Amino acid sequence: QHGTINFTNGGAFLVLSVPVSAFGGFDDDDDGLLSADELAGHMAELQDQVRHGVRFFGNTGAALPLQGLMLYLSPPDHAPRGPARYVVALGRFPASDPDAKLVMQITLQGDVPEEQHFSVTTTSNSTSQILSFSPGNNRQAL
Repeated sequence: QHGTINFTNGGAFLVLSVPVSAFGGFDDDDDGLLSADELAGHMAELQDQVRHGVRFFGNTGAALPLQGLMLYLSPPDHAPRGPARYVVALGRFPASDPDAKLVMQITLQGDVPEEQHFSVTTTSNSTSQILSFSPGNNRQAL
């Protein structure tokens, strides 16, 4: 449940590790893990869940679109082709106004307490900020 956001070239580029238990409607074999076949078969639904669960809001309060969203399995080291407990999400939010007051929201939380906290490091030029998200604290100003 870690992530980074790098502000560069008019965008906020996101990399975020999301626990599989935060998603619904994908686990065809009921093993609590996400296989390559399940990811391929449910890609659109999983992407929709990420787009609704990881959001940026601009100055007007409107949500910014998450563009170019890609999802990848993050299998355990001992089974690199096996099913995964985590999915890595990669995407870009448009963020061309350096003076914009952005707010990030993460509402994708796993089933168990240790999968309900996210730590996200944002970087813009040489400035970094660490944001923490949890069920009772799911919005942070950047």
